[in-house]
Amino acid sequence: KTVTVNSITLADGSNGGLAANYSISTGQTTTANITAKTLTATASASNKVYDGLTTATTTLTFSGLVGSETLGQTVASTFSDKNVETGKTVTVNSITLADGSNGGLATNYSISTGQTTTANITVKSLTVSGITTSNKTYDSTTSTTLGTGTVSYGGLVSGDDFAGSYSGVFTNANVGTGKTVNITSSYSGADVNNYTVTDQSTTTANITAKALTATASASNKVYDGSSAATVTLSLSGFIGSETVTSTNSSTFSDKNVASGKTVTVNSITLADGSNGGLAANYSISTGQTTTANITAKSLSVSGITASNKTYDGNGVATLDASSVAYSGIVSGDTFNGTYTAAFSDKNVGTGKTVTITPSYSGADVSNYSITNHADVTANITAKALTVSGITASDKTYDSNVTATMDSSSVVYNGLVSGDIFTGSYSGVFANANVGTGKTVTITSSYTGVDVSNYSVTDQTSTTSDISAKLLTATASASDKVYNGSSASTTSLSLSGFIGSETVTSTNSSTFNNKNVGTGKTVTVNSITLADGANGGLASNYSINTGQTSTANVTAKTLTVSGITTSNKVYDSTTTATTTLSFLGLIGSETINNTNSSTFDNKNIGTAKAVTVNSITLVDGNNGGLASNYSISSGQTTTANVSAKNLTVSGISASSKSYDGTTSINLNTSSVNYSGLVSGDDLTGSFSGVFVNDNIGTGRVINITSSYSGGDIGNYNIINQNTHFADITIGNPTISGLSNQTKSFTTSSYTLTGTPSISALPIVYSSSNTSVATVNSSTGEVTFVN
Repeated sequence: KTVTVNSITLADGSNGGLAANYSISTGQTTTANITAKTLTATASASNKVYDGLTTATTTLTFSGLVGSETLGQTVASTFSDKNVETGKTVTVNSITLADGSNGGLATNYSISTGQTTTANITVKSLTVSGITTSNKTYDSTTSTTLGTGTVSYGGLVSGDDFAGSYSGVFTNANVGTGKTVNITSSYSGADVNNYTVTDQSTTTANITAKALTATASASNKVYDGSSAATVTLSLSGFIGSETVTSTNSSTFSDKNVASGKTVTVNSITLADGSNGGLAANYSISTGQTTTANITAKSLSVSGITASNKTYDGNGVATLDASSVAYSGIVSGDTFNGTYTAAFSDKNVGTGKTVTITPSYSGADVSNYSITNHADVTANITAKALTVSGITASDKTYDSNVTATMDSSSVVYNGLVSGDIFTGSYSGVFANANVGTGKTVTITSSYTGVDVSNYSVTDQTSTTSDISAKLLTATASASDKVYNGSSASTTSLSLSGFIGSETVTSTNSSTFNNKNVGTGKTVTVNSITLADGANGGLASNYSINTGQTSTANVTAKTLTVSGITTSNKVYDSTTTATTTLSFLGLIGSETINNTNSSTFDNKNIGTAKAVTVNSITLVDGNNGGLASNYSISSGQTTTANVSAKNLTVSGISASSKSYDGTTSINLNTSSVNYSGLVSGDDLTGSFSGVFVNDNIGTGRVINITSSYSGGDIGNYNIINQNTHFADITIGNPTISGLSNQTKSFTTSSYTLTGTPSISALPIVYSSSNTSVATVNSSTGEVTFVN
C-alpha cells in the first residue's frame, strides 16, 4: 500500500545543526502492508422440525473487533445427520463476512470455520388421507376391499422411506349410502421414526340393494273409467332363507273395454319378511306384464225435454238436453250425446209427439252398453209478424199532402221463408208545407194463403221530407265610391213560384274586393226569403246564392289636412321637401305619398313661398291602397333657405431666402372652394405676408381674402387665414472693401469658404479668400482688399 509523508517538523540536531537553518518539503512516498485482523467466534444453533435435511441455522458472536466496529455474516452449518434427536452436534462449515456499522469493513478481518454447538431435530407431523373403498351389493357381510392407489401422506419429505398397509370393514351389513368403513393402519420403512402419524381412521361407501325378480298374474274387471289393474307377484332371488313381501301398482294398457289386454306392473313396494329378510336390502325392477279382460258397463239415458215452439213452417223440434242424465257413466269420461227430434207434423197443436233420434260420440262411447231415451211431447203456437222498412219518398213542395210510398225494402220480421204473404200500402203527410222528418201515416192491407198463420203488427207511420221549391233570381248591382268595404247594394228579381204565390227577399252581396275598379264582379252571398202574397210562405221556397252582376267602385277624394316644408341649406335649386297629411281616409287605413314642391326661387330667405306641384299616392298600412284614393295638388306653405357653408383651402406659398422683408407670393392655382355648388358665380382673390422677416422653418403667413360674383350672398364663407413657409439664410456678396469692418446680424447668415469658422453664422464670399480676418468673438469680418 502507498504511504505518503504529509508533514515534517525539523528539530535541532548535532554538530551545530539548527533546525531554523533548514527547510524540507513534504509528499515523499513509500509502500507497506496492512493485514486482516483474525476474529474468533462463538456459535449458537436453532432447533428445527425434521425436514429430511442436515441443514442448520446458526448465529455467530464475534470477538476481536476493533473499537465499536461491527460486521455482518452469512453462515453455512449442518447437523451430524438428518434424523430426529436431542442435543445433536452442529458444525459451522463456512463463514462469509459482510460490512457492518461504525466503519466495520469485512475486508479488514478474517475468521476460521469449524465452530460447533448443539441443537434439536424434532419429529414432523404426517397426515394420512385418500384411502377409498368400493361400493358393493348387499351380501349379508361387512367385508370390503380398500383402495390405496390414491393414498396421500401429507407432510412426508420427498425421498423418505415410509410405507403403510390398511384393512377395513363396514359398521354393519345392511344397505346404505355413505356408510362408514373403519380403517386399521400399520407403517414401515427406515424413516418411520422421524414422523408422528395422524391416521385416516375411516372412509365411506355404499351397500346397494340386491335385485329380485317377479312373475305377475292379473284379474279381469268391469269397465270403471280407469286403467288400474289388480296384480299378484311371485318373488325370487333372496339371500339364503330370507324373504320379503310386496305390494304393487299395475295398469291395463288403457282404460277401455277389450279382451286379453296387456297389464303392466308400474311400481312395486317391498316390505320386511321372514328369516331376517329386510326390504331395504332388496330391490326389484318394474315393467312385468301379463293379460286380463275389461268388459262393458251398462248406461241409460234420461232427462231430455222438447221445447214448445212458435210456428215456423216445419216439423223440426228443439230439444233441451241441459238436464240429460247418463245413469252409470264414470265421472270424467268423454261421452257426449247429440239429439235431433221431429214433431209428428209441422202444424200448430198441443201435446204433439216428438220422436228423439240420438247420436253418441266421445272417446269412451265404446265402453258402455246404452239404453236410449223415450219419446217426449211439445206444442206449436202461432208466429208473430212485424212489418217494417216501408219508406216515403222525399218530395219538393207542391202544395198537396199526397206521399209516394216505397215498399221495395219492406221487412216482414218473423215471416217463414217460402210462405205466401203480401202487403200493399198508401200514405199522406200531415200537411203540405216544407219540413224535415215529417210524419207520413201508412194504411196497410195483406193477402196470401199464409196470412192466417201470423199475428201481424203493422208499420203505422214513417217520415219523409218536403223540401223547399227552388227559385231563380236575376241580380242588378249599384255603383259606389270606395268606402273600405266590399259590400254591394244589389236588387234581385225572383221567379219559379207555385201558382200565384209570391215571396219577398233581402240579400247580402259583395264586390270581388273592396278596391276601386270598373265593371267589377258583384256576387250575391246570401239571400233571405220572407212570406209574400197569395199564401206564399218563405219556408216553402229556397234559392241558391252566387248570382253575379257588375258595378263600379270609384276612388274616394282626399283633402290635405296638414302641410309642412322643411327648411333647407342653399343648394342652388328651388326643390323643397314637403310632408302632407290627409283627411278622408277610411277607418284605420293610411296612405303614404311622394310629392314635388318648389320654393319661389333658389336664393336664401326666410318664410319663402313653397308650392306643391304634384302628389303621388303610395300604398300605406292597414289595407290602405293608393289606387282607392285621389287628391289634387296646388297647396302652398312657407319655409327658409339658409346660407351654405363654403370653406376655402389649398392656397400655398414657396419658401424664400432671407431678404429683410415680410412679402411673399401666394400660389392660388390649387385653391379649393369646398361646398361651392357647381355652376355658381363666385371668385376669390388672395394676398399674404409673413408675420416678420426673420429666418425660420414653418413661418406663419397671414392671408387676406376678397370675393366677387352673383352668388356670394348664398354662402357663409370660411376663409383660409394662414399658411406656412420657410425663410432660409441669405447669401450676400461683399466686395470693394479695404481695411473696413462690416457687421451682420449673426442670426441671419452663416460663414462659408475660407477661413471657415463654422461656429459663427456669417456668410463670407470673396474672390481672394486670403485677405480677410474674422473676429471670433464679435463675428466681424475685416476685408483687406
